[in-house]
Amino acid sequence: ISSYEEFMKRHPMSKYIPQAMDALNNARSYIDNRLDNGATPYEDVFGINLTIGNSSISVISPRQDVVIIVQSEEFNGLVVAHAYVRKGEDYVFNLPNGTYLTSFYSGTGWNPDKKIGRCQGAFVDGEHFMKYYLTTLNNESQSFDFSPYTGDNRLYDVCDREDIFR
Repeated sequence: ISSYEEFMKRHPMSKYIPQAMDALNNARSYIDNRLDNGATPYEDVFGINLTIGNSSISVISPRQDVVIIVQSEEFNGLVVAHAYVRKGEDYVFNLPNGTYLTSFYSGTGWNPDKKIGRCQGAFVDGEHFMKYYLTTLNNESQSFDFSPYTGDNRLYDVCDREDIFR
């Protein structure tokens, strides 16, 4: 939304103003739309989640709605689990022991028709893309605690959409 508004402010005489206005109005119509906590919006691309194992990755109280994508290093980056986690809620992935790369795609307002890479469904405003370093789990848990009281200052790699959605 903000990118359309910025474009129209910077280029008020552009011939693309009508298209930007249409896109802006479409995005605004989804600004309050959210998925259920734990939904798997990209199952048609990534497949069903692995749900058993002796290790886990938990996401605690994100400050925005976020899609978590978990890739397995043992399987050449294959996505083994993903889920939509609502702002202020928690979610746990149960996984086999292994090495994982965890990616975070956050934003506001869910448009089920918007494409992002090979996937369908995306946020309409405030998109952010981050990755966390590889984590090896052996009968243990990795937590990503985004609650405002933890002071969690881990270093996440900011990335772009192509790093997550190829």
